Amino acid sequence: MNPKVDLETDKVLKAMQDAARQALNASLVVSGKRLRRTLSQPGRGKVYRIGQGSAKGRNVRERGYHRASAPGQPPARNTNRLLASWSVEKIGSSGDSFAKIEVSAKRAVLSFGSNVPYAAPLEYGTRFVKKRPYIATTLPVLQKELPRVFQIVYARAFR
Repeated sequence: MNPKVDLETDKVLKAMQDAARQALNASLVVSGKRLRRTLSQPGRGKVYRIGQGSAKGRNVRERGYHRASAPGQPPARNTNRLLASWSVEKIGSSGDSFAKIEVSAKRAVLSFGSNVPYAAPLEYGTRFVKKRPYIATTLPVLQKELPRVFQIVYARAFR
């Protein structure tokens, strides 16, 4: 007796591609949350005036000041534009953000980022602005979290 296993490779490949796409989407959500958490940290640098404020303001911001981040620390929020540009749950919903997922038979690629003009200068620094890395500090954390995301998605896809 010779038992046979009839494996429909096209269906298996499609299921794997669908699972990869779902895992990458889940990775976008996890990455976006982690980046927003990093960008939500208060500044520890210099305080400077940014506008008219009230002497009776409850905090530095209401008094018309902003506390910048120190060089080497993630950028401190001022207008929230950089923070909002990493809202990747809504892919392509903002002109300031982008996210793209490409899945083929042999590769699955996730690209995401911010189109805010000062995003890269803050991350890498310029001759006028010292680095305030926020992506580089988030990547090691994501390297630990994302494999678990893929395990969960693939486990659900192939139950």
